[in-house]
Amino acid sequence: MIKKLKALPHILLLRRSSSKAVLEKDMLKWFQVYKPKLQKNTAVDLLCWLLDTHPEFRNLFYIRIGRYSGVAGKALLFLAKKLYKPLKETLRFAEPANIGAGFFRAQGLGPS
Repeated sequence: MIKKLKALPHILLLRRSSSKAVLEKDMLKWFQVYKPKLQKNTAVDLLCWLLDTHPEFRNLFYIRIGRYSGVAGKALLFLAKKLYKPLKETLRFAEPANIGAGFFRAQGLGPS
């Protein structure tokens, strides 16, 4: 329950994102690779698990979400990044919009 409250801005961002289908394919790929033992296999439970256990996924999430226009979207993104900080040293993408759905990169951390 507490994890879901902490992830609430991310859940709302996911639900209103134009990249929702792509993010869900990413999450499914990560689920297939790591096979976590979750009580429920809903998108929300999987997102909470990924945010807690895989900081490199957070950066992929923020890249996929992109920038929102309007005050509500910017406020949600700001709050999301305060609750689950993006990593400074991680994969960098020259063209993040061209990353295919279902993207997975193990150990995507480290200096560039």
